[in-house]
Amino acid sequence: MVEDGTGLRGQHWLELMEEAGVSPARRRVHARLWLVMMLLTVAAIALSVVSIFVRGALVEIRLASLVAAGALWFATFWWRRHVIAKIRWLDGTVTFRSVEPGEVGDDGQYVVCRVTLRPPVDITRVATTVGPLDAQHLAVGGTMRCLIDRTNSFNVLRVFPYAQPDAKLPSGRMLKFQWLRRYEVTVTPSELNSSRTRASIWSRTGRTASIGCPAGSGNVQSS
Repeated sequence: MVEDGTGLRGQHWLELMEEAGVSPARRRVHARLWLVMMLLTVAAIALSVVSIFVRGALVEIRLASLVAAGALWFATFWWRRHVIAKIRWLDGTVTFRSVEPGEVGDDGQYVVCRVTLRPPVDITRVATTVGPLDAQHLAVGGTMRCLIDRTNSFNVLRVFPYAQPDAKLPSGRMLKFQWLRRYEVTVTPSELNSSRTRASIWSRTGRTASIGCPAGSGNVQSS
């Protein structure tokens, strides 16, 4: 998905800002500023590559561009989070339809869950890393209160295992879940055995997703 002011994610942000009461003029300024920021970032990266071979003033220009781009990224990110703060989180419930334990690391066990959220949103598969005490709450059929991040950020779901039905969220211990998107790649049968087809697809968490393909099918899916 695109993260600029006119792309898919950018359009989602503009819709949230409209709902939050941000004026059309300020939304247009945000979209233009985001575009300028993207162009400045590309220019800074290009100058960084060129400055490897050409010394002199380009080094100073590169540093100035990187600083300006970084400042714009931070300011724009903070501002749009600020203006939608009141509508960002949805108070709801999550029901676990499946719980798939994964690898165990120093921080705990990686778990992938299929969920149903209320109110309904386009999130059906999430993941987190839990310790032994939290793992006991992740049971198939279990329902808990949660906060759903409408900005579709990295930790899109916050679950509160100990929250009472009438408690104001956040309440008690919190589990953060990442949204795992589903990817599908269409290839021809002759491409299925090629080295280029045998690739890794990165999930939203940065982990490598497995690729499976039914016999005779031209669709390679990761889930």
